[in-house]
Amino acid sequence: MRIAAGIFLIIIAIINLLAASGYLLGGAVASGGAELAAGLNEAAQQQGSQMTPEQQAEFDASMEEASGAGGGLMAFGAFLAILAIMQIVGAVQCFRSKAAMLVMIVGGLGILAEIIGAVVTTFGIMNIVGILAGILAIVAGLGIKKAAGAPAPAPAAAPPAAGM
Repeated sequence: MRIAAGIFLIIIAIINLLAASGYLLGGAVASGGAELAAGLNEAAQQQGSQMTPEQQAEFDASMEEASGAGGGLMAFGAFLAILAIMQIVGAVQCFRSKAAMLVMIVGGLGILAEIIGAVVTTFGIMNIVGILAGILAIVAGLGIKKAAGAPAPAPAAAPPAAGM
């Protein structure tokens, strides 16, 4: 179970790194687009093109929404990047049968990230794989914890000396 959890954690870590770069880029584009549109609005005002008060209110509301969404996407992207690093560390600990609590925390955070990702975008097959990796990590962490609490087997007795 530990090996399977470690392999799944590494696969999901790679996918999360790719997703993190997409969320960071998308958030930056959304935030930058809002600033660009505000600059274009100012340029239009300087040239004499004025918006009606209703258009200006609608424009301001959409700019606030776009800049807020961009910041949220960038924050989720940063969370995924940090989580990917933690998943790699958790996978190594699964292979080593150490740090049971870390492995379980990484599994729980992985499940949380998949739920947030499904809310932000859509629920797909990769969310299922991520949730499965999180569950496997939690089960592996419990197994590591149980094995660490079990008494060590007694060493084998030395064979009797022959011919004496």
